[in-house]
This record gives sequence, structure tokens and C-alpha cells, in this order.
Amino acid sequence: MPNRVRSDSSTSSSNAQTPVTQPASERVDPKLLLAIVATGLMAFIGIFTEAMTNVLFPTLMEEFHIGTAVVSGSPQAICSSSRL
Repeated sequence: MPNRVRSDSSTSSSNAQTPVTQPASERVDPKLLLAIVATGLMAFIGIFTEAMTNVLFPTLMEEFHIGTAVVSGSPQAICSSSRL
């Protein structure tokens, strides 16, 4: 199916030079935009931290000769290992 383009020479030449502005009701509030960006940044940092932790745990376990419970910060494992 061919693309059909409607050309009006009178309207296309006059609209080419005028900038398009949004009405005030359609503009995004800067606080809302900041909240969206901050939420996206926090989500990225959370995912990045989880991925980094998955890579780091085996290295820590090997280096310090400890188990997964101690590396992950389990309170019971930390208390029981401190009594040794």
C-alpha cells in the first residue's frame, strides 16, 4: 500500500517557520519531571547494586573463608560467628 501524503502548499510553507508550542495545560510540571527522573535513577541504582552484590559475594566468601549467611549479613550468622 503506497504512502499517501497530503500537500497543501499554502499551509505547509507558513507552518515551516513558526515554532510549535504546547498549551499551558499540556506542559509537564518540572517537579513531576524531577520525580520521574529520580525514580528511574533509584531503580537503576537498586538493580546495579543487586548485580554487583551477586558478583561480589563469591569473592568475599573465598577471600575471608566465610559462608553465605555471614556475607549476606544475616544477624544470626554474625552473632554466632562473633562468639568463636
